[in-house]
Amino acid sequence: MKKILLVLAAALLSLALPALAQENANYALDGGRLTIALEENASTGYQWYLEIDDETVLRLAGDETTPAQGDRPGAPAQRAFTLEAVADGEAIVSLYYQRAWEDEAPAQTLCYTLAVTGGKISACEYEDMTGWDEEQGD
Repeated sequence: MKKILLVLAAALLSLALPALAQENANYALDGGRLTIALEENASTGYQWYLEIDDETVLRLAGDETTPAQGDRPGAPAQRAFTLEAVADGEAIVSLYYQRAWEDEAPAQTLCYTLAVTGGKISACEYEDMTGWDEEQGD
């Protein structure tokens, strides 16, 4: 009975995921793959850095940068990370927008908590964690 309930819950959640992706336009879900697309301006030294806490569940399948349109110097580019489900479980993906040589807190921190069930991403929770340490007094 528990197994049936879990399957039903996963099915209902998978129906809700496209709506979640529309709410947060910086990611798109396609079964066993999640693509996170973010603007970055490497000409200023700021780049996105990705960290996956459990690569036995989720792995980086692609990292592409699309240059800015036109010839404007310093125009931001589009960076897309594609993640792929590897095995059932949960993984946290953290993205940090920062300059590699600075010891300061990132300018932006994003966190995605992903659940993988049956080879597909069955749940995705997104949270902007920018300034969290400062807000908590840490």
